[in-house]
Amino acid sequence: MRKSVFILLGALFFGCEDFFQQDVDVDIPAHNAKLVLFAYAAPSDSLVIVLTNSVGVEVPANLWELWMSEAQVEVEKNGVNIPVMLNTSDDFFPFFVAVTDLQPNDHLVIRASSDGYEPISSETIIPNPPQISDANYAGRRINIEGEELAAFNFQIIDEKDADSYYEVSVVTVWTDEFTGDKFENLAATYYDSNLPWINPPSDYGFNLRLFFEDGAFENDEITVEFLADVWELANPEFYNPEYNTGYYLSVKSVTKAYYDFVTAFGVHEDNQFPDLFGGEPVPLPSNITNGFGVFGAYTESRIRIDLGNLN
Repeated sequence: MRKSVFILLGALFFGCEDFFQQDVDVDIPAHNAKLVLFAYAAPSDSLVIVLTNSVGVEVPANLWELWMSEAQVEVEKNGVNIPVMLNTSDDFFPFFVAVTDLQPNDHLVIRASSDGYEPISSETIIPNPPQISDANYAGRRINIEGEELAAFNFQIIDEKDADSYYEVSVVTVWTDEFTGDKFENLAATYYDSNLPWINPPSDYGFNLRLFFEDGAFENDEITVEFLADVWELANPEFYNPEYNTGYYLSVKSVTKAYYDFVTAFGVHEDNQFPDLFGGEPVPLPSNITNGFGVFGAYTESRIRIDLGNLN
């Protein structure tokens, strides 16, 4: 009896192996090229607009040749057209810039057109800044994978009667001792949280930020705790009083289009490392009419954090 079972299991295994190794012909429909637009609006910043075109999966393409400069781009702020300039000074690709003073609740509309493509458009409203307080370094924590990380927490008050979406990170700001110029960068390449409703967008990529929405505390106040790589934060290159280094909690209120795109892209990143049940294509959301891409907006709040005896 046992011998019969082993023979049956062996037949099933080799049968499954043959099944998974089958070649399947898939008909790929013809691709209708469209304009692709990426832009994120933020207060006290110029509006940078990157415009490219799409290509089909069977078309070999040089990515550096997809950026478009021969296009007409219009930007409207609160019903008034503002000037748009083409910037070609970048070493890699051209982009469009609308120089204007952006503020929360500004309503922005972008329209773009180019010969051979269907005109595209999109709009967004810059959200109000997040209401945060009491940001602090909360010592060491062990995550569910047994790794030792630095813990941070802060209070956040949700905006009433609005669906809110948030992005969280720790930012390092330091001053060059010779020139006096200020620089900043994200302080860690890995973030996590033991709270089930705040998670990194990707399990395999560089988790430079955390994202969450207000479903767990809508119209209320809550304490958020998250974790960051200890060794990244304690890097002596930055954690040195001589460099006048400061660490800041960065919390951004982001639009739904911004949130949906980044979190979906995180799933796409994960699927580049497929297992038995992974690797499926991930449709990326788009809020560009007649085209692809994302036009989002955010408003940032920062609080300086005392790291104490972190290192």
